[in-house]
Amino acid sequence: MIAVTGANGLLGRHLIEALRTQQRVRAIVRKRVSLADFEGEVVEADVMDPLSMVDAFAGCSVVIHAAARVSYDPRAKQEILDTNVLGTRYAVDAALRSGVKKFIHISSVAALPKPRGVENISEKTFLQDPEFSSDYAKSKYLAELEVFRGQEEGLVVSLVNPSLILAPVGTARSSGQVFHYVWNEKPFFTEGWVNYVDVRDVVELVSRLVQHDFPGERIIANGGTISYRELFAQIAAKLNRKAPYIEVKPWMIPFAVAAENLMAAAGDRERMLTRQSMQNSFSRVRFDATRSIKKVGLTYHTLDETLAYCCGSFTGTFTTNKRLVQG
Repeated sequence: MIAVTGANGLLGRHLIEALRTQQRVRAIVRKRVSLADFEGEVVEADVMDPLSMVDAFAGCSVVIHAAARVSYDPRAKQEILDTNVLGTRYAVDAALRSGVKKFIHISSVAALPKPRGVENISEKTFLQDPEFSSDYAKSKYLAELEVFRGQEEGLVVSLVNPSLILAPVGTARSSGQVFHYVWNEKPFFTEGWVNYVDVRDVVELVSRLVQHDFPGERIIANGGTISYRELFAQIAAKLNRKAPYIEVKPWMIPFAVAAENLMAAAGDRERMLTRQSMQNSFSRVRFDATRSIKKVGLTYHTLDETLAYCCGSFTGTFTTNKRLVQG
């Protein structure tokens, strides 16, 4: 049996739907109601509750740890570190205690070191003392250390480092923010680069890791690299919306963040536009997915195919089991 933590998340939902056609899947969520429409086994457990995780993993041979807190809001720093680092530690410990044979950790390209002046990042890129552009990136790096600690204690592990996962999302969560940003005809863009990957390709990669052993392997999942301006333009064309047209310069960051802070406070919502997220939007690096192609045999969807698939959630054309998949 395969246990999937974070089964109600952007990637988790697609994973459990795909994997349950291959073998038994146990979807692990904090609240069962969040997966009320899943036609399979759903178990309530919290990654911050070690004993509940031991019970949740009982009888499972494979664990896919996809639970994570994604945010660039500095007010969420402690929650990000607790969920992503301590939560992973507890999941690894529970897997060891439960006799799990294989632990597949869903990390992020954010966890990879980015040496200054280096444009192409691969699994082989190394930095002695890496610096991180966000609390989220640091948390994912520290979470990986917990996974490798589990490997030293006898757990067979593999790590998947996806870039921005593009998926049909009906709400402004995760990559859904990108589509909602264009849908709402926001005017601003930066000249930074964005690395992206189709959710179906990440699911296929994880499925192959379940079926075959890649012990100790880190595998980047990245379908391509494109400028934010061009990505927004292509999404806008698919949605028949006006593309962002005002370029944001680095010196504008403090003003943009200040304005976002005021709007977030007035609306009592999480800050999406922060100094951390803004600085990342000016980054120009590309992540090399050669290992996933040559070693795992993955074939990536084109960006046009991915955007057509994702934009359907805004037009009502995308359905799975006659329902809209919410991330």
